[in-house]
Amino acid sequence: MGPVRVAAAVDAMGRYEEFYEAFGRRAHLDRRDDWDVVVVEVLEELGLSAELAASAPEDPATENALRETNAHLNEITGLEAGTPTLVLDGVATFGPVLRAVPRGEHALALYDAMALLSTVPALTEIKRGDDRPLSRH
Repeated sequence: MGPVRVAAAVDAMGRYEEFYEAFGRRAHLDRRDDWDVVVVEVLEELGLSAELAASAPEDPATENALRETNAHLNEITGLEAGTPTLVLDGVATFGPVLRAVPRGEHALALYDAMALLSTVPALTEIKRGDDRPLSRH
């Protein structure tokens, strides 16, 4: 939850998109999982104080911001939804829940599919088992 709390603090500064992109690049493209180090690197890249990595998780304002965001998502998706929540053109959907990060054409196809599914008001859930062999694309 540390990176999420830092992201919430950065969002309050109006720099969320930059944080998200820099963090995502390290996590998904560079395949890094040393979150504490990555957060500090991203803060430094953005010219923000590295101390935010330690102070944001303890800040009650950060906790309140996350609770408000969660409450808003519950309002637009319903109480049965959770994380991740994807919002496309004002339509919120729980998911997609993935076991691996899709790449290239698979990532684009997933986005296109989610965009199409979000146009169907009656759709509430799609799910399949998690016991299939994992393949990475």
